[in-house]
Amino acid sequence: NMSHEIRTPLTAILGYTEVLREDALATRAPLERVHSIETIRRAGEHLLTVINDILDISKIEAGRMLIEHVPTPLPRVLFDVDSLMRSRAAAKGVTLTTSLVTPIPDQILCDPTRLRQILVNLVGNATKFTTRGAIRVRAERLPATDSRHTPTFALRVSDTGSGISPDFLPHLFEPFQQEAGRVQGSETGIGLGLPISRRIARALGGDLTVASNSDQGCEFLFTFTAEADD
Repeated sequence: NMSHEIRTPLTAILGYTEVLREDALATRAPLERVHSIETIRRAGEHLLTVINDILDISKIEAGRMLIEHVPTPLPRVLFDVDSLMRSRAAAKGVTLTTSLVTPIPDQILCDPTRLRQILVNLVGNATKFTTRGAIRVRAERLPATDSRHTPTFALRVSDTGSGISPDFLPHLFEPFQQEAGRVQGSETGIGLGLPISRRIARALGGDLTVASNSDQGCEFLFTFTAEADD
């Protein structure tokens, strides 16, 4: 009920902040003013992310999360996320690669928005916690395990980052939980991305799990079921 009332004013703030930024750059305003506008914009974008996560978890807990089953170009979704996140990884000196381990259909019946949301979250987290090495996204089709032979797909996101301590692993998918000292400054979130992603994965007929250890990187395994759209 509050979604529109919360998002609309913040969207206006972000829109007019961008107008102010463009005007400041065009008129060669003092650098301090430009930096102040950038601070407002970054804070607004972070707040919008927090609001979206809180609204998502509220919708899930209220049983109001709708999952679509529409034609979805899975390879395109994978490589769109790759293109979106590649520059962010490169800025940290980290390589990002996406590959198809097995043949997968060009089109599946799934929810492209939620699929993209999980992938962006997983690759975004890998980028936060990786300062050297590589991030790999691998997609494959697994053998069907149900009586209807519904295809199961697996997306693995692995990194060479700081890893997760064994003590924190049992709490990783609990809302508002964050490992102390793992991320600092503007990279800090509120601990909702992974809990939301796991619940969406389960709504898609699969799951989201992780294998990790301190200083040894992580591998997240996201599975979901979807019929091929022939």
